Amino acid sequence: MSFHNKVEVKQFEVDIPENSRNTGKVISMTPNIPTKVAEITFDCLKPGDCVWLNSIFHVDKSGSGVVRVNHSILKKNDEIYSAATEVDDFQDDLGQIFSQQTVDVITTLEKDVTYTVVCFADQQDAFLQGPITFTGTRFVEGKKSFKRISNGLLKNVLEFQFSRPPINSNTDEGPISMTPNIPTKVAEITFNCLKPGDCVWLNSIFHVNNDTGLTVTVNHRILKNNNPIYTASTNIEDGGEDNQGQIFPQQFVDVITTLEKDVTYTVVCDTDMPMVNLSGPIILTGTRLVEDRTQFEFNPRPPVNSNTFKTPISTDDLIPTEVATITFDCLKPGDRIWLNSIFHVDNNTTTSSVVTVNHRILKNNDPNPIYNASTEIDFPTRDGQGQIFSQQFVDVITTLEKDVTYTVVCDTDTLLVNLSGPIIFTGTRLVKDK
Repeated sequence: MSFHNKVEVKQFEVDIPENSRNTGKVISMTPNIPTKVAEITFDCLKPGDCVWLNSIFHVDKSGSGVVRVNHSILKKNDEIYSAATEVDDFQDDLGQIFSQQTVDVITTLEKDVTYTVVCFADQQDAFLQGPITFTGTRFVEGKKSFKRISNGLLKNVLEFQFSRPPINSNTDEGPISMTPNIPTKVAEITFNCLKPGDCVWLNSIFHVNNDTGLTVTVNHRILKNNNPIYTASTNIEDGGEDNQGQIFPQQFVDVITTLEKDVTYTVVCDTDMPMVNLSGPIILTGTRLVEDRTQFEFNPRPPVNSNTFKTPISTDDLIPTEVATITFDCLKPGDRIWLNSIFHVDNNTTTSSVVTVNHRILKNNDPNPIYNASTEIDFPTRDGQGQIFSQQFVDVITTLEKDVTYTVVCDTDTLLVNLSGPIIFTGTRLVKDK
């Protein structure tokens, strides 16, 4: 499904209850009384609107046993998105990243619409942790309210695509292909016409279950007209550990340099073992930004779109490894800077060590981060390779600021831990029309 004729961002809502690893709230074990993670409200939604929802939060596990965390998005207390993800015990059990994405298509006039991220667990020793961010972007056709602006590239949202229908529950979609040349199709969108200067911002989420009893590798890619433009490989641990409902987020920006028609983007995956299953929720979105009034900033340029990139992660938190940077020339009071990043990490330790990766977003290289998280990675022989680190944050601007730089950085507590691709960092500046 798509929106044409100058789609506008009519409303952008955000809730940031925590931007550091700091909550420690015990997650409810009662499905009917789940733990509230974050909440946003829209005063009025009209037929034809699309509300693009994105959230991120973290979970800690203490004690023995694998914990299963059920995480949902509620709309006026009705579930519209439902996932279930396992967290390991004593291994990669701290700061595990929970990402969500879906699109709510509005068919009738609705007022005072509240979306809430909630979760509950099957054990009492699971804890909600920050950072936590929940955003909602309301798209409408052909009307103006919010402009999307960033440094350098004047862009306007012309088209918003998403896979239809999105799979919004943890439904088992069947076994993943073991043949790289005939991969499993996860989701697909098509643009009729792309022009030089356009940017297509791609975002997807899907889940994977490992029922083999062994560690498996899942290769996941984004194809453009059947040619890969984004390639990643991620381990999932063996059966009985954190092998169910593992979350695979992706983000990429395709910069168009020539006239292209009937362009199809497809998320695909394959694996190296049988009994590895694709699971929901599944969504793929594509936001086409064209040269007009809106700007869109991303880095690295060109983005690292393959898992061939490797560099050691610093073990010194005072001199962290730089992942990606973006810069805005001028920000004004009332602006909101929506930051999104994805990068990957390999644990190559020779002593079968669990490692902790601290990952942050700095503003103007201030050592006090505006976003601060810590996430564990398991042994190299388990799910130590290609682990996905996703971040989301909104910086609300209160004073005039010039030459503002945002930088994703990371450090670790152990040698032989590598930063890996794909890597992408995007920043969207939202300015309310006068």
